[in-house]
Amino acid sequence: MRDQSLVEPEVPANLNARYLTRHSSLLSGRDAQLRYRRCVGPELPPRRGSSILELGCGQVLMLVQVSADRYQVVLGVEISPEEVAMSHQLGIRDVELPSINEVLSTSRKWDSTLESDVLAHLNKVDAMSTPSQIPDSLRRCGSLAIRVSNAATKAGLSTQSSDLIHQTAFSPRSVNQAVSAVGFVNPVCTNLRPSVVGWRSTVCAVAWHIVSSLSAWIQSLEGGRSGWDISSRNFILVARKPLPKMAKR
Repeated sequence: MRDQSLVEPEVPANLNARYLTRHSSLLSGRDAQLRYRRCVGPELPPRRGSSILELGCGQVLMLVQVSADRYQVVLGVEISPEEVAMSHQLGIRDVELPSINEVLSTSRKWDSTLESDVLAHLNKVDAMSTPSQIPDSLRRCGSLAIRVSNAATKAGLSTQSSDLIHQTAFSPRSVNQAVSAVGFVNPVCTNLRPSVVGWRSTVCAVAWHIVSSLSAWIQSLEGGRSGWDISSRNFILVARKPLPKMAKR
């Protein structure tokens, strides 16, 4: 029997209540736009009437981009009251405070679900149970896009340890394992490369590409396993709900 004294306590409510002012900060909308166009936008359904759900929407920078693309049904779920209020100030009214389980347990169906740093805030048991609820909430051929810190890099581990609320770290291989275990297919991980907005950022992006390629090559020599090409601090995994199996005649 598990010793209850070893069970991790719940996150103090005041950490989430003042998350924006005490830990997070206002982020760059320009950077979010570039990342959306490069990594998230191409994976969303082509129909503008599709429904999009974002879990852990934070300051709704991604939802702002989704709304700008004229998707008609958009819903964000966030546990920080401050960030919900910020989203309302930005004109995104459909951001709510219910638990993720409450949203996923309803009969409402979505064409695509986005997760931004949600899994890092959960212990391993919850990090597995949360994705397991998503397939049933998706329509046929629905997609899941997850943004996580990269535990396979020093920079990713630094991000993981910089927030008291973070509990779990994932590498490309382990998050692939998690979503595949609950039924998603064709998972693909993508680097979140530095955004290019001018000559300085172009130089940084070229330097990042050279250093990360060299690091991936060295790691492949040691391990010879896939996944080393994902070397950014954060990365995005995209997977799809499998087609229903046809009944045998």
